[in-house]
Amino acid sequence: MSARDLAGLIPPGASSAIVPDSIAYELLERLSAAGGPATCAHGHEWSIATARVRVRRRLGRGITLERDCKICRHEACRERVRHTRHAMKGGRLT
Repeated sequence: MSARDLAGLIPPGASSAIVPDSIAYELLERLSAAGGPATCAHGHEWSIATARVRVRRRLGRGITLERDCKICRHEACRERVRHTRHAMKGGRLT
């Protein structure tokens, strides 16, 4: 896929869009073939099931690809809820 094709995925008026799985698979393969890391910072392997790929239009940088780990985001959300729940009860987090 070219940058022009990726830019076509972004709806008018928006600065970014999540890439569909069929295209994301190809992009993840190309990123790994180009020597990108095989896992996220916490060791989860990049795949369609674990990665969310986003194409973003950045001023001065053109079209960029971003990927983040769905597992890490879920764990962070659970941790945030856990800390909030303990804070509301006035108890210490153990």
